[in-house]
Amino acid sequence: MQNRSVLLKLEPWVLVAAVAVTILTVGGWFMLTSQGNQTNEKKEIFKSGKVWVVKMVTRVSGDKVENVFEPDRLMIAPGDTVRWEVENGLHDTIAFHPGDSDHASDGHSEENEEHGVRPMRIPEEAKPWQSDHLRTPGESFEYTFTVGGVYNYFCHPHQEQGMVGMIIVDRPMPGPGMAPLQEALPEATKAKLNELMEWAKAQKGAR
Repeated sequence: MQNRSVLLKLEPWVLVAAVAVTILTVGGWFMLTSQGNQTNEKKEIFKSGKVWVVKMVTRVSGDKVENVFEPDRLMIAPGDTVRWEVENGLHDTIAFHPGDSDHASDGHSEENEEHGVRPMRIPEEAKPWQSDHLRTPGESFEYTFTVGGVYNYFCHPHQEQGMVGMIIVDRPMPGPGMAPLQEALPEATKAKLNELMEWAKAQKGAR
């Protein structure tokens, strides 16, 4: 009888403890689930950046052949992706970047010699890109921009003809992409970049 009395006295406390443990367990599960959902939402927001398409085009009109990026200028937001697609002809897309560790303003290595003049004309913190030669209609190359600033790029086979482009990420900040043009650049490239920089100066910011 004495043992049973002790058990009856303990039962309410055991019940309270059991309820408390259950509440904490269920509450913790809901918190973890909520945090997991928030993390997934953040990832989805980053992944949902807009994709901008730039066509690489060879135009032939009589004796005149013109190679261009269409459009040759974009203003995008950080996290957006640019997809360069071949419409016709043979093209590539290469960032103006010497590729060396100290980001020399006008240096270029033997590898860079093979791919045209490549002075530094993208933000210092950004990683450069370089596609393969693209020749099949619909063939493409993508790059996601995460560092704000002005990016200059070119098509190696047609840089001498002025096939260059500009991408502003967020807003046209001062930096290599808006710096005075290097003398080593081809004349047609300099003419096009001057045109693009004038356009950039008139822009306020993305979206």
